[in-house]
Amino acid sequence: MPGAEHRGYARFTGTAGGGCRVQVDQLVETAEQAAFMLRAWGFVLGRLVAGAALLRGGAGAGLGEPPPGPAAG
Repeated sequence: MPGAEHRGYARFTGTAGGGCRVQVDQLVETAEQAAFMLRAWGFVLGRLVAGAALLRGGAGAGLGEPPPGPAAG
């Protein structure tokens, strides 16, 4: 898994408070790969949140919040 390429799709949606919701969808073949990607994207998106907070000069809202689960349907 590490170092392997997997296509991902990122969606950025503006929020009412002036922020942005980021959703990443990525297809993998096994539960082990899914668990790895969940941790990896959590790390990447956590750094994105922290970097955005630094650019705003603030503390990073949502840093301790888990990502929402998959959409129903």
